[in-house]
Amino acid sequence: MFKLATYFFIFALTTRHLLVSSREKEVHQHIPETETKPEKTEDPVQSILAKLVEVQSRLEAQASDMKTRLDASLLALGTTVKDQNTILQELLIKTGIGIGIGIGMEEKMLALHYKTKNQAAAFQTTILKKLSTINSKIIPPKFKLVGTRYFYIESNVKRTWNDAADACRQMGGNLATIRSEEESIALNAAIIDNYHWIGVYRNESQYLNLVTGKNTTFLKWKPVEPNYNGDCIYVYQKLMGDYSCVAKLYFICQAADDI
Repeated sequence: MFKLATYFFIFALTTRHLLVSSREKEVHQHIPETETKPEKTEDPVQSILAKLVEVQSRLEAQASDMKTRLDASLLALGTTVKDQNTILQELLIKTGIGIGIGIGMEEKMLALHYKTKNQAAAFQTTILKKLSTINSKIIPPKFKLVGTRYFYIESNVKRTWNDAADACRQMGGNLATIRSEEESIALNAAIIDNYHWIGVYRNESQYLNLVTGKNTTFLKWKPVEPNYNGDCIYVYQKLMGDYSCVAKLYFICQAADDI
């Protein structure tokens, strides 16, 4: 009995499988076959290349047109320059600059250039000399004419000899030197009865001008001077003496151009 049931179950499964397969074949036969064909698309690289070729053609056409115009402009400019050069040559010949055998126009123009340049340089040098002379004659403030030169006489503040020299330079002058007996008399008339430093100092046995460093041209000593109490020189009542440079005295300045 068991075997019969088993055979019947196998038979049922086989029959069902055959029926399913038969139905699948029928469905497959009724479905039409379709082929999916890819759509034809345009190559983007080829499109870009085509556009580049088109742009290149336009640029070449524009460049050719610009070259033609530029050549025409240069030709016109050359003609204008040539005409102006001809007019210049005629003008130079009329004025006599162009006359001469064996001397070309370029050499003439070069000679004229250097001549003008040299004249301008000479004029500039003259102006600078005049300005220098004018500047040197500018009198610093507080300086007054004493005799034939300008001096500043300090009779309020006492300084050492070096500080006095610095003060004179800051005012636009120098510590003064006396050139002659006449100048000594003129200064003495303007000085209150006090001792004043002047721009003379001793270097061993020589008495030197502070500004020039050379031997001073005028010395008039007091009866007991020089007594070698110091290396810096003062003036008192038209007479001179030596004293310690660190001592504080009044002082006399002269205009800077008077050395």
